[in-house]
Amino acid sequence: MLDASRDGFGPSFGRGCAEARLRGKEGICRWFLARYDPSVEEGRVRRWYKSATEIESGKREEERVRKENVRLEERTRIAQELHDTLLQTFQSASLHLGAALYGVAQDSPVKPQ
Repeated sequence: MLDASRDGFGPSFGRGCAEARLRGKEGICRWFLARYDPSVEEGRVRRWYKSATEIESGKREEERVRKENVRLEERTRIAQELHDTLLQTFQSASLHLGAALYGVAQDSPVKPQ
């Protein structure tokens, strides 16, 4: 993920940032955001400034939210299917009841007014 066009430096100066998983001395990999910016004098890069920020907790939170969204989408799909099934069942029962009542005599006590 490079963005060399910020602040008008342009792509030739290589300004940007990148995300990477790096392994520490203890053998554990963690996510870092590395940023690097050139110090430009008279149109030439004289020095590079670099920084790295650990973003492991942010990456974990992104993954948790992604998994939660997958579960929510599945629950929404199931709820929609249940809704549609129940609605169809209710409409079918309503039509059957209407058809049954059509054949009942007008003066019958079971026929709604």
